[in-house]
Amino acid sequence: MEFQIIKRNGNAVIPDAMFKLCGMETAKQISMVQLKGGILLMPESVSTYELVTLIDALNTQTCEFLETIAAECGLCEEEHRELSMEEVLSEFEVTVPDWAREGVGIGKTAKLECSPDADSGTVTLSPAPYRHNLMDLLYPVLRYFLDFGYDLYALNELLVTESQEDADAE
Repeated sequence: MEFQIIKRNGNAVIPDAMFKLCGMETAKQISMVQLKGGILLMPESVSTYELVTLIDALNTQTCEFLETIAAECGLCEEEHRELSMEEVLSEFEVTVPDWAREGVGIGKTAKLECSPDADSGTVTLSPAPYRHNLMDLLYPVLRYFLDFGYDLYALNELLVTESQEDADAE
């Protein structure tokens, strides 16, 4: 996937050629929409047709993003192919009552890790060293991976590894 990189030095400058490629070379004013993780620029006013065309372009881009991530994860293992969404997610869910979290100083939103000890018959819970895992993703994204046979476990590993690196950097 190819992106045009713009150096951010306090004022991002978008080249005129980019506006031309997007069909916005005559736009006098630009509308900016804040998205989680990005910014959408579009003409100040758009017709219904232009809005539908934009929606189609966003859908196409979304599919390309999903396909890129899916290719990185690969197809799921044979033993995981028949699992339901609930079965997969149950493997990543750790639920502890609020009173127990508060008792040991773990915040409500902190991710948890379980460490079972078969010899003593105990399970130790502790804050996880990562910020994101499969439980943070929206259902349609998970459904896409499951429906097309992509490896949700590999996706989880990517999320954990990348968010662990982010947590270490802070």
